[in-house]
Amino acid sequence: MRPVVSSLATPEYAISKFINNILKNGLDDQYSHVTRNSGELIEQIRNIEISPDDRLISLDVIQMYTLMPRSIIIQALKDFMTSNKSKINIPTEELIIFVTLLFNNSYFTFNNQIFTQVEGVSIGGVLSSILTEISMRYIETLLLTQCDYKFYKRYVDDILMIVNKDKIQEILSKFNGYNKQLQFALEQEIGGQINFLDITIYRMPKNLITNWFTKKYNAGIILNYYSNHPFRMKISVIINLVKRVFKISDSSFFNQNLEKIFALLSRNNYPLNLIEKTVCKTLKKIAYPGNPISHSQPINDRDYNKTMVIPYVPALNKKINKILNQHSDITIVNSILKKNPFIKHEKDKINKMDTTNMVYQINCLQCKKSYIGQTGRK
Repeated sequence: MRPVVSSLATPEYAISKFINNILKNGLDDQYSHVTRNSGELIEQIRNIEISPDDRLISLDVIQMYTLMPRSIIIQALKDFMTSNKSKINIPTEELIIFVTLLFNNSYFTFNNQIFTQVEGVSIGGVLSSILTEISMRYIETLLLTQCDYKFYKRYVDDILMIVNKDKIQEILSKFNGYNKQLQFALEQEIGGQINFLDITIYRMPKNLITNWFTKKYNAGIILNYYSNHPFRMKISVIINLVKRVFKISDSSFFNQNLEKIFALLSRNNYPLNLIEKTVCKTLKKIAYPGNPISHSQPINDRDYNKTMVIPYVPALNKKINKILNQHSDITIVNSILKKNPFIKHEKDKINKMDTTNMVYQINCLQCKKSYIGQTGRK
């Protein structure tokens, strides 16, 4: 079972946020074994020289959140605190006490039964991401000293490696042998290619190239052309899609990706003439950066002291924008009309003194003494 819980408004939420902010200060942004996105990964593999015996493999941590042993989390935290004494202003012993307290108060309900999580961390918990990240850094730092590899990068629980074909099983055994509870699933390249994040990596004779990858069960749903959003948002969808795809893809896949872009946009009801016009302008911008796609004022140059935010109403906005555009010193921002101002919450507000388990204080009007109590069940 992998419980997905929301920790908002729970008793441990505030302390979890407090600890999370403290631990963030110690995380090294320049940590060498992590990649932040596929664009960064492409830059990291761009200059790698490939030999005939090299193979691409990926390791996936099986249920990393719920199966990460808590003993490893605690040990990783101690090591983390020792290495970052100058950045974290809380004693290690106190931090461990807090984290253990949170572990022991991790509850959820399923089928009207109350369960407590005895291992791992819950998906959706405030501390879950940072605790598993610290634990993975601790584990891979230990294991990689025992492995022979050419390249290693991890994105959360997905690992990409370039290794000698004769070392694959040895590396898998070392990772899976670290802890019986924490296991890694192996995927090897097929036909000289492997999928990782949103790219397919191809092993060429001497180097690696990449292409845009979408999973078979991808629904292909993006902002629909007929949705009630400003027109410029729909133009931005096309522009950003083109920029993204051609940033992560080798030029040899140009025509193939162009067809996929047209097909994706067409399925979401974008007119063909708009697709052709916007794609051509964007490609010119990519090829010749000096030619701007539009003449709109750069965001950084705008004076937000003279910004007018108006709700987006299609028929009305064109007239308002036409009038306000005559004033070059005013920046117009359209906000999507939300239901909140019109649809109220059904529940009435409860008086604080009628709330269960509310701690309250009553000050004496005659002296400086006060009475502190707690409301009970109604």
